[in-house]
Amino acid sequence: MKIILCFLVVTSLAFAGEPCKVDSLSHLLGVSISGFSGSGLTYKLYMNKNWSFKAAGYFYFDSEKTGDVTSNVPDRIQYDFGFQVERNILQNKSIRLYGLIGGKKYFNQYQDEYSNIDKKVRTEYALGVGFGTELHTYDFPNLFNLILFVDVGENYYRLNRKSYYGDETKSRDSYGFSFTGSMGIGVQI
Repeated sequence: MKIILCFLVVTSLAFAGEPCKVDSLSHLLGVSISGFSGSGLTYKLYMNKNWSFKAAGYFYFDSEKTGDVTSNVPDRIQYDFGFQVERNILQNKSIRLYGLIGGKKYFNQYQDEYSNIDKKVRTEYALGVGFGTELHTYDFPNLFNLILFVDVGENYYRLNRKSYYGDETKSRDSYGFSFTGSMGIGVQI
């Protein structure tokens, strides 16, 4: 099944049908959550009739000290950044269908005050392929250039979890394929 999905995405990207009717550069600003290409604030660049590029991400840290107040290390650091390249398969005035390839990095480090673990770190890398669709709401009143998008597909991930107990470190790796998706909303400018 995974080989068939990869084959469909690659051939769809290479031999996509009628290009969309975009004549110049346009942009989307919004928010999204994604297993392909990062979650958070989202920027999408529609480069030409066939290609678009999406970048998304967020960064969060919490420096509230619950234990050792002499440390300069935040209690929690978390970020998720990624990118996605999209190739149009077909488009009309209000709907766009595209194939995509994307990647992301997710990082989460925190201190667990309710256990004997000093610090936990989770790092994940993912690469994915899939299909997506956009709904452009140009024809609806009071929704100026609002765009909704949903993607589905499969990604390959590598996940590393580390727990620190004083001088001792325990590490656990996992990797494999998973069904994933993304969704978001934005305003075209």
